[in-house]
Amino acid sequence: MDLAPERLLELAFPVSGVSEASVTEKSVRHGHISTLQQWFARRPLAVCRAAIFAALVDGPEALSLDAELRARLARAVGDDDGLAEQLQRFVVRLSQWETVRDAETIELARDLLRASGRADALVVDTYAGGGSVPLEALRLGLRSYASDLHPVATTALRLALGSLPGRHDLVERYRDVANVVAERLDDALGLHYGDAATPEPLAEFWARTCTCPSCDGEMPLVRTWWLARGSVVAEPVTDGRGAWRVEIVEVDDARDHASDGTASGRGATCIHCEHHLTTAELRAEGAAGRIGEAPYARLERVDGRRAYRTVDDRDLQRLRTLPDGTPDLLSDAPFDLNGIRHTWAVQYGLTKVSDLHNPRQLLALGSVAEAIAEARAELSPADADALTIALTLTLNRLIPYGTRCTWWQPNGEFPANMFSRQAIPMVWNYVEIPVTSRGAGGWRSATAWLTRVFEHCAELPHAATVETADAARTHLDAGSADLFVLDPPYFDAIAYSYLADPFYAWNRALLEPVASTDFERVTVDRSLEAIVDRGHALAPSPKDGTHFRRRLTEGFAEARRCLTDDGRLVLMYGHPRLEAWAALIDAVIDAGFCVVRSWPIHTERKTKFRHGRIGALSTSAVLACRPLAAVDRHVVTLEEFEAKLGSRLDACLGELEATDVLGSDIQAALAANAAPLISSQLVLDGDDEPVATDELLALIPSLRLASASA
Repeated sequence: MDLAPERLLELAFPVSGVSEASVTEKSVRHGHISTLQQWFARRPLAVCRAAIFAALVDGPEALSLDAELRARLARAVGDDDGLAEQLQRFVVRLSQWETVRDAETIELARDLLRASGRADALVVDTYAGGGSVPLEALRLGLRSYASDLHPVATTALRLALGSLPGRHDLVERYRDVANVVAERLDDALGLHYGDAATPEPLAEFWARTCTCPSCDGEMPLVRTWWLARGSVVAEPVTDGRGAWRVEIVEVDDARDHASDGTASGRGATCIHCEHHLTTAELRAEGAAGRIGEAPYARLERVDGRRAYRTVDDRDLQRLRTLPDGTPDLLSDAPFDLNGIRHTWAVQYGLTKVSDLHNPRQLLALGSVAEAIAEARAELSPADADALTIALTLTLNRLIPYGTRCTWWQPNGEFPANMFSRQAIPMVWNYVEIPVTSRGAGGWRSATAWLTRVFEHCAELPHAATVETADAARTHLDAGSADLFVLDPPYFDAIAYSYLADPFYAWNRALLEPVASTDFERVTVDRSLEAIVDRGHALAPSPKDGTHFRRRLTEGFAEARRCLTDDGRLVLMYGHPRLEAWAALIDAVIDAGFCVVRSWPIHTERKTKFRHGRIGALSTSAVLACRPLAAVDRHVVTLEEFEAKLGSRLDACLGELEATDVLGSDIQAALAANAAPLISSQLVLDGDDEPVATDELLALIPSLRLASASA
């Protein structure tokens, strides 16, 4: 099968430059699509923009540039090298965050795409999730189709990429109606956080509690007593009769004060008698409903400054007057136990969505939902759906800061998103942020963040087509797409639908009028999701590796059906285990593709929060794929393959060292580097039987050791 002409991505890719841009972008927030809707394992815009461009532009030998376009490229990146080097430098420039507002560079990228005959290409992402790929396709002036199984993701993208491009007026209307909602929330909720005689409330600190089986005292379960690391600590004081309180202490030398908490991953210790409860015992207490909670401190704004104090009788009285029950607009549902490895809090008695919130948080979020429903009734029919989605996304920014799993970051004195570790964790001492607060976690702050990203999306040249759909069943015509860029699920690493349950539960009633078929179920249908449910004693029927491979194969086969004869598939993937790579490579082969090249890209800051208990990677691989019929795979013996793989790994290890790929990332990068060899060759053993992909990947550790010792 003739694979010429080659695209830029299949020949060379500036790994270091794009990696640097991707890591730097992680610090960008204002206007970034990551602030649109909490989603999981979102790819950096930098690598998506660079990969789309490089996958559609011809290589330097096939690229025909007129004199003017060649001169513009030289002015942009310098004319001291040949076209190949200039294109690589341009990809680096294109990947940088500053480029999103650099009209000249974006226009040059579009003209280079035009020179390759692909300025009107259709770019498809059927695992769209957070929207990085379809957004960058639009930015490059290309046609864009995005779909995902989860309606929380696609509803956000329908607004951002389907309704907002070119609609600055819609952003202004959102700002106006959000301000009206803010005023209504002040009236409805203000007295539940404080009154006219108290300073402005910013945060309230809570400890989980349980009864000590040894002394019957109330045990506060606290991971750390620090309120402001190194300067303010809540020191526990016992009364000798099983009760406790805290004193707020300002310290000059942190070493003089014990701030270690009473609870950790190893269990908890009673502050009264030092009896120790194991983690298993704490889980049993939680499952039996015997873990309680108590507020112990508050943060307020006093004379323009932040001040901590202990809770008092007024604070406790406000809690006693809260209404009971679950808000009418919350579609409460139990958590799916198959996701328990990612929703750890379930093991401690938080078994349904409403359990994530204390009574005041339930009241607050319910009041927000009611205010959104009221606002919808007052909107013009032309904009009602779009603005309802926008207001619901504002609610969604409050949810990760409005749970019993929201923790306080004492190093910077700010609330930390419940999903910092891409899980629903058990948090022993949590922080409650008033919805009426003007700081992080409040409605006004959420409005400001979303206004910025809405303005960014309004600048896009045209809209995308967005659908809630199975990746294996799009509504695209056969041979209609020029490029599929997919960031499929990473085996067992991220449990998307399980983690999105809190959003779905609060969104369902609000968004049913907007997208009724997407939100008709009490919970989302997880049966089609291409993930592996890691085993657990409480998980009844986990999805296994066979399910994952089959679902990916079906999704990739749909890409093959929809691609033109000259179409391409680009995958972004990362996982530390060879088992996960075997499933992906098999799906690529089964769907009729061949991996042509792979590029390891740094996509995470070294200080990023790790998700779950997996050895999280700081790199992901970009895999450039082409259609390849099974009959075109070369037949080789196992010995021949092992020799080729050894030579390939020798070269790869040197490249990885030069690009600072370290630790567990090395094995993942080696697996990605082996993918072109495995997908293009049929390896037979001594009995002329095909060797399975997992067996071929299993050669990597021994070949790597042999290479290192040579």
